[in-house]
Amino acid sequence: MSIMNRKEYAHEWYLKHREIEIKRALEWHRNHPERSKEIYRKYKESEKGKKTQRECERRWKRENPDKVKATRERNIEWYRKYARDWHKKSRAKLHLQVIMALGGKCSGCGFSDIRALQVDHINGGGNRELKQAFKRDYRKFFLHVIESIGHGKYQLLCANCNVIKAGKTF
Repeated sequence: MSIMNRKEYAHEWYLKHREIEIKRALEWHRNHPERSKEIYRKYKESEKGKKTQRECERRWKRENPDKVKATRERNIEWYRKYARDWHKKSRAKLHLQVIMALGGKCSGCGFSDIRALQVDHINGGGNRELKQAFKRDYRKFFLHVIESIGHGKYQLLCANCNVIKAGKTF
């Protein structure tokens, strides 16, 4: 039987009595919450604590590349959804501002349900303008409409009046 040094003995004893030691430590932390927080705060502020945390994060990333990739993809997916929702809400707000700036009701029949109101180009050519000048960017278009109110270039029509004005037949 080989002679163990003190460190090996302590480690072996700890492994045998691990559960008891963990319970004892948890009990101490429960009984001394302020002291426990203070010790933990000092450790986190120390250079060793910062270094250990960075090393743990790096090691975890090296050992779990699949989880890192999955997390990154999940975050990207979440951000895309967040950005899409934000742009949708932003566009809806601008659309509402345009509707209110143009009077809030149809110029032809007086219909006022904002779900059916559309911005109409009085002299026509709206689709062409939207494609060429604004490259189908409705945000820029709505800002342009708000800026050019008073020039007599745009009016508000309900979907029915807009189709009738265009002369479309189905």
